[in-house]
Amino acid sequence: MGITVAESMLKVNLSELLERAASGEEITVTRLDGPPVKIVRGQCFALKDEEPDGEEKRDRRRRAFAALDEAAKDNRLGDISIKELIEEGRA
Repeated sequence: MGITVAESMLKVNLSELLERAASGEEITVTRLDGPPVKIVRGQCFALKDEEPDGEEKRDRRRRAFAALDEAAKDNRLGDISIKELIEEGRA
């Protein structure tokens, strides 16, 4: 079972409505300038049971920055590289 509230009432009763949604109730919010929106209880999923150790975190970080560096090499706007545009703005 759910309830329907106007968007203007959402702001006034947000805490109460969030509690009701958290307990499993479906909240439908009607809007004047758009389609209705439903607020429902969500689920959280853990990616891993354990936190990675320091070595694994450092390795992930290194790989992420290496991937960013690789992606940034070919960033161009026409014939001008992004790096050139940034340096031009500093002059």
